[in-house]
Amino acid sequence: MYCPNCKQEYDGNFCPECGTKLIKKPTDSGVSLNLGDANAISGGLHMEDSHNVHNEDRSVHNITNTTSTINNITHVSTQKTEMELLQERKTLYLNACKRAYEDNVLEQWEKMELDRYRMEIGLDEATADRILDQVRQLVNRNAPKNELTGLAKIKLKQLTDALKKNEVQAIMRQIDSFEALAGKFTNDELQYKYYLVLATLRYEKCIEKYESSKVDSYWKSFWTYFAYLKAGEMAKAAEILYSLDDKFPSYPEDNITLLATAGSYIKDDMEAAKEYLETVSGDYSPALQRFAETVYFLLAPEIAKEMGATEQGCAFYLVNIFEQGTETHNLVSEQTTSKEFENTQAVERKQTKQETTIETTTKSAISESDSNNMLKKKWQTMVLEAYRMSTECESSDDLYSVLNMLIPPALAEVPLAMVLTACAFDSIEQAEEAGKWADKLMALDPQNEDADIMLAKAEIYEVGIGRYEKNIDYAIAFYKAAATKGNLDALCCVANLYFEGEKVDQDYQLALAWAKIAYEAKNPLGLFIYGRAYCEGHGLPKDTHTGKRLISEAAAIKDVYSIGIVEAQKYIKEHF
Repeated sequence: MYCPNCKQEYDGNFCPECGTKLIKKPTDSGVSLNLGDANAISGGLHMEDSHNVHNEDRSVHNITNTTSTINNITHVSTQKTEMELLQERKTLYLNACKRAYEDNVLEQWEKMELDRYRMEIGLDEATADRILDQVRQLVNRNAPKNELTGLAKIKLKQLTDALKKNEVQAIMRQIDSFEALAGKFTNDELQYKYYLVLATLRYEKCIEKYESSKVDSYWKSFWTYFAYLKAGEMAKAAEILYSLDDKFPSYPEDNITLLATAGSYIKDDMEAAKEYLETVSGDYSPALQRFAETVYFLLAPEIAKEMGATEQGCAFYLVNIFEQGTETHNLVSEQTTSKEFENTQAVERKQTKQETTIETTTKSAISESDSNNMLKKKWQTMVLEAYRMSTECESSDDLYSVLNMLIPPALAEVPLAMVLTACAFDSIEQAEEAGKWADKLMALDPQNEDADIMLAKAEIYEVGIGRYEKNIDYAIAFYKAAATKGNLDALCCVANLYFEGEKVDQDYQLALAWAKIAYEAKNPLGLFIYGRAYCEGHGLPKDTHTGKRLISEAAAIKDVYSIGIVEAQKYIKEHF
């Protein structure tokens, strides 16, 4: 048996070093789609209902993991009195109960795990029940309450007034006391305003609290989205956006649409922001009224005017979320410090830069005839990020966040996301689910097959998933079909088959011949294959300098949807 914590094999049910429950040793496999080899996603996948940004272990080994262990008790039993041994068992069980109640709730499965653990350590049922009841009473006494006390109401009113006037300095002076209140009360308005302040004024702390928390709350998740945007963590922000509806179905869908609208505006994607805003029906949480007014103020001023929105009324959101300023600085309170004035001036400089960027983006978008292209590009960027993360996975557990990123674009029928999702489920031996995703991909309208769909179907046959058995001839046929429709990555996937020589006879010259057109067109995957050939002296005279230059060029390409960019970046990290 294997301890996932100590990374060692032991006999028995629990690790003698740390007390973790032993499991069957997982197969050690890196997770990497090596130039079209979608089956490189491998290893188990640990699905949990937790943040997408961290894996929370709520299994029995976490509940029962203590500094002492069952084996240790047995080992020293001859040297201790029965009373001392009983005290150790009680301490072990007490710690396990506390862990089970970390989220203030004891689920039925947790109770069963605790009971099994009680029997493992040899603690009698009556004593265990008394300990569990003591922990339950302590949790109930300390559990957050919804109804605010008199002092809490006063503090919340002070915070509300400061937000209305955008008195940042006053808010910062009281933020620690707000933190204490947010931990003591679950009141919706308090949670909303505390995490709004934290995400905008102390985004790093907001992220830390979100990622370390055992319990999700709606407004914590909602405002942490902006904290991630401020930190430049776009993938993690996207994870929150796509998980809110599933985790908190009782809140209006318009909340998420407003969130997506604001996020698009912050990322200078004005076209997407306006498209999202057009779908807002007005059915959002009342607490978001001022936030919604701010969004309309920026994107649809006439509607904002009808809503009664004013620049001063939206000041906190404008300055601290959207980083907007005005010539008269009337968005900034007189209490604002000189440093905050400097920040506002920096924002205005940023605005000038943004206007240039928006103009450039608009000009390049004129050639796009399909209004869905922008959204498609967003999905593709997210899939490439998931693919990049998959290349860095060291164990099956690391696939958790990868799969969570893949499923939303897979549901939107992004071909690469669909095939990666199928491969991920296949690798964790969920054959039925893998087969479903393979069927969904293969069933896409044959009358409307584009190159990306053909490329993904080729990968299904290259790997062999569900009822589609591995067939390299079929795979190459689909790669060729994708190439004839202009997908240069497809040419390179065939090239890679010959370069690696694992599924067909190795032939470096033939590999380079397949990749030549893509290389000459400056396709990232083509540049990478030629660069690798030069670096390793396979099919070309060894020339490390030229090889590094080509791979670096591939890694630096922007705004192109190609796994070659990720592969080049990975190769640089591993070899340069």
